[in-house]
Amino acid sequence: MTAPASPAEGLRLNWWQRTLMPNLPVIAALAVLYLAVVVMGPEGLLNDSDTGWHIVTGERILDTGELPGTDPYSFSKPGEPWFAWEWLADVILGAAHKWIGLAGVALLASVAIAGTAWMWCSFALWLGGSPFVVAALMAVAISLSTVHWHARPHVFSWLFLIGWLWLAEKTPARLRPARLAGLFLMMAVWTNLHGSFFLAFFVTGAYVIQFWFEDRKWALTAVLESSAAFAATFCNPYGWLLHVHLVRYLTNSELLAQISEFQSPDFHGAGIYFLLLFLLAVSGAALSFVNGRYARALVALMFAAIALRSARGIPVVAFVALPLVADSLSGALGSIKKLQGLSSEAAGFQWIERQCNGIAVILSALLVLLGWFSTAGARDAAQFPAKRFPVDASREVAKLDSAARIFAPDQYGGYLIYRFGGARKVFFDGRSDYYGTRFVKDYVDLMALKPGWRKHFARYGFTHSLLPENHPVREALECAGWRRIYADKTAVLLARPPAPPPAPVCPMP
Repeated sequence: MTAPASPAEGLRLNWWQRTLMPNLPVIAALAVLYLAVVVMGPEGLLNDSDTGWHIVTGERILDTGELPGTDPYSFSKPGEPWFAWEWLADVILGAAHKWIGLAGVALLASVAIAGTAWMWCSFALWLGGSPFVVAALMAVAISLSTVHWHARPHVFSWLFLIGWLWLAEKTPARLRPARLAGLFLMMAVWTNLHGSFFLAFFVTGAYVIQFWFEDRKWALTAVLESSAAFAATFCNPYGWLLHVHLVRYLTNSELLAQISEFQSPDFHGAGIYFLLLFLLAVSGAALSFVNGRYARALVALMFAAIALRSARGIPVVAFVALPLVADSLSGALGSIKKLQGLSSEAAGFQWIERQCNGIAVILSALLVLLGWFSTAGARDAAQFPAKRFPVDASREVAKLDSAARIFAPDQYGGYLIYRFGGARKVFFDGRSDYYGTRFVKDYVDLMALKPGWRKHFARYGFTHSLLPENHPVREALECAGWRRIYADKTAVLLARPPAPPPAPVCPMP
């Protein structure tokens, strides 16, 4: 009988040990919950004003049972057709807000991100990654994705993207009706949650290429499954018009160039960590290619290229590329002679880790979270941060006439929609696809006081402005006679000066 490679191998855990001891995916999920709830705090998950209009839209849908067909929030483009293409995510966020306010929204977002970490880790281990390598890559993925930990629809899409990859890896040789129905339902839900559903078809394309050269039965199955999933994308309130809208939006380079999260990542400052992420993804893809795992290599490279083009793709690289290449990176490190002892320890750890599920731990953590988020203290903590949004200034805004036309940056727009439930119309918010290229470019020019900004400003008949203290437009307006009626460390509220009286007309002799 061959002796086990590690003393841990052969050790059998009883039911209590398996239930009480967390495995690596549970540890990853708990780490995310700790970072999101304790380190960042609920306020950190509410650091993006788009959360505001998502909540209000969801509550309106729940109250009326109808999707908005035209814009209900702006005075700059009132009543024009609007695609609420993330309506299902809006409903989920709105329902959480109706339950326990912003605390419910923060709780939902933190659980979704923790679920992503759990699925990421489970997927990487299932693909054959060493637990030590997976743990190291998980630390990189968590740290680089925190910049996008916001209570917005994209946090739900991460779960679907990893799930789709997992299903692609398990593509059968023949069609299975139950699996086909599951893929159809999954894609229908994903389509109504977030616009990233189209990424699934790029992923499938990579696997079809590999299957075509290995066994065309799998390639045919993948194509048929993808076709059924594509049909499911038309199960949305807008039908094929949603696809047209998304294609026009995501290929509008002139518009996307004006939006910070769609611009290339900044490699200064914290850029060294981004470089580490890309190095891991690209080197892992190269190793996967050498090992014959062509689909994994193609997907990793594809998402790395997307992230180089748009900073919004960084968490996608972290959550998609890294688990795909964990196996190849593990194999490369395991082949190093000096690390073979560590590989043996990793095998022993994995033997125990696979027996654990930590169900009792994760259920206890969820119960503690649920209990805490239901308290008054949690509700007080779960607020839009007053250092970033005009929380205090909004009390003065509430005293203004309902027809007041307030010039405010898009960063404030989503918050003001939330603060007044959509009743007070805003100039601009984060729905760049709705406002369009010309509007956004004029807005950028106006905010930078570029030549012609006065013409853009005069077009909307503003009665007030709400801007940060150090904003150049605030200074220009005050120099032009606008009167300060409120100020704090976050925002300054100005009122337009009264129009000068008409010049007297002298009687004709």
